[in-house]
Amino acid sequence: MMKGDIMRKMKTNKLLWIVLSTILLFTTAGVGWAGNEDEPCTIMHPDQETLQEWMEEIETAPEAYIDESLSAPLTGSYSLLSHLDYVPTERNQGSCGNCWAWAGTGVMGIALDVDEGVFDRLSVQYINSCETAAIGKTCCAGGSLGNFANFYSTSGYQHAIPWSNTNAYWQDGDKSCDTACSSISTTPNYPITSIAATTITTHSVGSATAIANIKNVLNQGKAIYFSFCLARDADWNNFRSFWWNQGESVTWNPDFSCGHTWEPNKGGCHAVLCVGYNDDDPNNPYWIMVNSWGTAGGGRPNGIFHLDMNMDYDCTFYDGAWYWSFNWQTLDLTYGVIPRPDLVVTSIQADPAEPDPGETVAIHVTVKNQGEVNAGGFYLDWYANESAPPTPPPYGDRWESIPSLAAGASYTMDTTYTYSASGIYHMYAYADTEYEVTESNENNNVLGPVNIIVGPCECDINHDGRCDMQDWLLFGQDWGRTDCPIPLMTAEPPDVANNPNPSGNPQDTPATSIEHRIVNAQSTGEVDNPGDQMPSQAKEGKGITGGDVGDAPVAVGEAKPLWSRLDELSPADKQNAVIQLEVLSSNGPTSEELSSVESLWNSGKFDRAIQELRTLEDSGVSIGAGITWKEPKQASGLGWYDPDLRLTVRDYIGETHLDFDAQTGHVFAVANRTSDDGFCWTVNIAPDGQSWQETFAWYGGTSPALVDVSATVVGDYLYVGYVVDDGVAPVSTARIRRFFVTNGQSDLLYFWKTVFDKGVDIKEIALCSNADDFDNRVYYFAILYNYSLVWFWADQDGTDWHEISTGVGDAWGGLDVTWRPNYPGTGPFLYASYINFIITSNGTIGATNSVTVWDTTKTERVLHAFSGLHWRTSVSAYGDTVLCAYEEPYTNGTGIRYDISYDVGSTWSIGHWEPPEGEVYYNPDVTARGGQGTAIVYDDEAGVFDPVWFRYRDHYSSGPWDAEVKQINTFDGATAWPNRIEWLPPLGTNTYAYGAIYLSWDPDPGTAYFDRSDGNTCECDINHDGRCDMQDWLLFGQDWGRTDCPIP
Repeated sequence: MMKGDIMRKMKTNKLLWIVLSTILLFTTAGVGWAGNEDEPCTIMHPDQETLQEWMEEIETAPEAYIDESLSAPLTGSYSLLSHLDYVPTERNQGSCGNCWAWAGTGVMGIALDVDEGVFDRLSVQYINSCETAAIGKTCCAGGSLGNFANFYSTSGYQHAIPWSNTNAYWQDGDKSCDTACSSISTTPNYPITSIAATTITTHSVGSATAIANIKNVLNQGKAIYFSFCLARDADWNNFRSFWWNQGESVTWNPDFSCGHTWEPNKGGCHAVLCVGYNDDDPNNPYWIMVNSWGTAGGGRPNGIFHLDMNMDYDCTFYDGAWYWSFNWQTLDLTYGVIPRPDLVVTSIQADPAEPDPGETVAIHVTVKNQGEVNAGGFYLDWYANESAPPTPPPYGDRWESIPSLAAGASYTMDTTYTYSASGIYHMYAYADTEYEVTESNENNNVLGPVNIIVGPCECDINHDGRCDMQDWLLFGQDWGRTDCPIPLMTAEPPDVANNPNPSGNPQDTPATSIEHRIVNAQSTGEVDNPGDQMPSQAKEGKGITGGDVGDAPVAVGEAKPLWSRLDELSPADKQNAVIQLEVLSSNGPTSEELSSVESLWNSGKFDRAIQELRTLEDSGVSIGAGITWKEPKQASGLGWYDPDLRLTVRDYIGETHLDFDAQTGHVFAVANRTSDDGFCWTVNIAPDGQSWQETFAWYGGTSPALVDVSATVVGDYLYVGYVVDDGVAPVSTARIRRFFVTNGQSDLLYFWKTVFDKGVDIKEIALCSNADDFDNRVYYFAILYNYSLVWFWADQDGTDWHEISTGVGDAWGGLDVTWRPNYPGTGPFLYASYINFIITSNGTIGATNSVTVWDTTKTERVLHAFSGLHWRTSVSAYGDTVLCAYEEPYTNGTGIRYDISYDVGSTWSIGHWEPPEGEVYYNPDVTARGGQGTAIVYDDEAGVFDPVWFRYRDHYSSGPWDAEVKQINTFDGATAWPNRIEWLPPLGTNTYAYGAIYLSWDPDPGTAYFDRSDGNTCECDINHDGRCDMQDWLLFGQDWGRTDCPIP
């Protein structure tokens, strides 16, 4: 239906409608958002007449200006979000139905910064409290962008009000409406000359034109008011569930709602703020939307969501007439003369006035806002020694972030500093070094040089310990010391308001109060040794190793401090990273110090954050950082069978862990990187089994080694356990983090938790869960350096951990654990395999040792006694079957031995694969999950190149293993290293679904790759390896009983 037809239909039906007041209904159906009183996800429920008025207003509004100079295709990414001053948790309308005021205020606030250079948070409370008097609307009632423009066009209200004004902050989230309009201060304000709502043409013009018009307006520096109406309660439940249960990187498409009929009191409309777009990925282009529903309990830390750009711009719904579902508008807005702040540094003082080298000096720097209005957040920097006025960056040796400074107010930064060497130092101070405040005068922000003498002075003629006016008065101007300057006279603080810097020359900058003695600006003395004016170099790291016993070789070298690793991120990665810091050492900084660094980084002040983090690390503490990528980092890959299907974007992977979520079908791999420039582990997700992307990275501190990492899925979360050695404190803390299975993003509210700390160093850990059966518990096993095996469990929320005694005190390493899927409710439900070393009286390893399997009946069964060293075991179970594999020396070389039980571990059968002469089999991993049989991967060190082999056996019989093994790795001349195998939810009808991770040293060292056995299911796959190929034809001959199967 064309736009004109819709409007004619609207006007024809207008007489049939009954005038009703706007109804606000709070609905709490659905998952995740239900019952959340702080973030109720309120929408507007207009009656028919109100709905018609809003739609007519949109249709009859002036068309938004399209700048033809921007007509070229606008692709890539663009965002105005940095121009919006907001706190995501406080951008929450609560139970109040005024989303239209939040979105409109957002458009107005971004215009204030883009057009006027004033970054200030604007009041929403002002329009909510004053709309009744101004335009006759009820507090917290629904509205439109036209209502918003009418309010700010009304005489007496033609100004935007800062959020910081008295009573101007948001108070009506409880729908109380008890803040009187008269109680809100309107001074200062930002006068508005003109304001009008305009409509962006998006209907009946085709998607390409609609998208181009929206992009055009955004690229003019104008934010967009996006209103969308969903006709049914079920439609809104879909959006609310998306808002609460998906992360900020997931894209929502509302096209499912098109063509629906309006449900009275359940259908509704909502307005949000569109600030940008991203179509870097042609398969996932989206609009960036800022909501007014808080942060979804922390799941949306920026309060945003992504709207699919490939939506239906002509979507409609029916309510007595057909209406457009989605509407795009903006404001034609002009501000009047804007009052501005003016920041000046009025004094720099030091105590003591003339310190000795190494003595702590108290520094006091005072800044004043001598402008007309409040100054928003800015930095005040103090420089210990500069040869000329600084031009930031670089930033000062000491600095402080000042959140705001009222007109006429002053603030003093108090800090300390130590000069290590004697000399004359030139101090400076600079206000607003980040250039965040637009001021009436931008040329009076620096004060200096203010000089300070440290240590003995050659000009101290009267030997009173000072170079001052007494020396000059006693001995005259020519006192025989050509390097002795004329001291400054004691003076009052300068009248910076009247004459801050008459010439603009640094030499004309007024001096500060001289209650202490300093040397004037004409000093020509140079500092031979500036001491510690610059941050000290990072402490040297030590050689470190990490990884499980039996894992891939670990690079050993000097680890970089965390600040250096963050500093090396590309500008794009810095913008993409949300960090949370974690104390690793026992002498760690306070939570406030860590929060300060996090706040700086996550607000885009990366240099500040790195400088502050470096100061903390230079003090000897060890810090880790969890990095959540706003946009996941895509790994390369072409398909399941392509050898270039990279699992991660990183190299030097030492070990991995593989699991899946049955509900979403998502596959997860946690990779432990063991590079010599610093250890890290990452979370990687493949929503479709082949498109891998990194969603999270954990970076270590100054000198940490990752002792071990393990992972498992249960319920709504992927859990990652890890143990860190910071080189200082005991390695006794078992840590854990969790991630949403829907998108692999970190649960920022959960942060990290301690599972246990028994005061004994941890050697290895292994995690598993009961996801295959009850899906409600996660298990955390560890071998300690006192040889005990410990076991803890928690419900799927991972909050409260409970220890269960194992009775094992002689475990050495090679730990693996498994849940017993298809658990009947009796007998063992967990199995752990490990190496049991015999320790002699003098502490050495005995001659005879064993591979042992332990279960939850506290039964230890020695599967195999051996001589020499074994490093890795792997165990898996299903029903009554338990399978354990490990390396075993044979005549020709080390091979793979397995023990299998068909009676839950009571009796065991033995099998093995012995390598050809000159070759070695090692590093096995097994799985029995899925109910279809058992499978194993292992490495063949063949000499020319080292392939990875896969074997499987149908069902759980004692028959032969499949004779035709699959060569996973096809790199010629490459060295491969199998890490994990796991049964996966199959694709199509093929039930033989396995996924394997292997590492290759070609072309990059320690690169992780992924393969699965059922990527392209086909009826001709007789040997169930996931391919219809020559192997099938050779095995079964030309006449293999499949008339539709060609000869490969």
